[in-house]
Amino acid sequence: FAGGLTGQGSASLDLERVVDTQARIARTPDLARSVLRSAGVDTRRADQLLGSSSVEPIEDTNVLEFRVVDADPEIAERLATAYAQQFEETDAAIERAHKGVVEEMASLARQGRRDSALYARLAEDAQTLRTMAALQSSRAQLLRSAEEAEQVEPRPARAGALGLAAAVLLGIGLVALLEALDTR
Repeated sequence: FAGGLTGQGSASLDLERVVDTQARIARTPDLARSVLRSAGVDTRRADQLLGSSSVEPIEDTNVLEFRVVDADPEIAERLATAYAQQFEETDAAIERAHKGVVEEMASLARQGRRDSALYARLAEDAQTLRTMAALQSSRAQLLRSAEEAEQVEPRPARAGALGLAAAVLLGIGLVALLEALDTR
């Protein structure tokens, strides 16, 4: 797992809400695709990564914990670390997008098109990006890389024990059924 420090923005924002919002932002398919590319894992899809991972705030902190479950511990470590790193880099992408929207709005204003539908939409986009930037905060950073992944699947000893128990119960049930059906 790896964590990113977040929620250090405006004092008027409820920090718990900010960190919860950050956790939701981290669960986007675009970010998942970016994580897979960054980690060099081409055997998984974004929806598979989102299904086998979680991003949750650590209680009483402004830290997000990124967890990835995978049959291969090495891949799980790479993906968890890449996930936190890619999330950390989304802050710069938001800033670049905001700058582009503001430049486009300035261009429309120079053309005298402030009352156009495009300008109104760009103004909404700019506000959304400002909000995202305030929530993201430029203080997001990787606290530690993933380490010591534990294997969660497959567990051959457990599977073997469960298989043996099921076979014994099935055998006993079959013998009991045959005994009950025998009319001799």
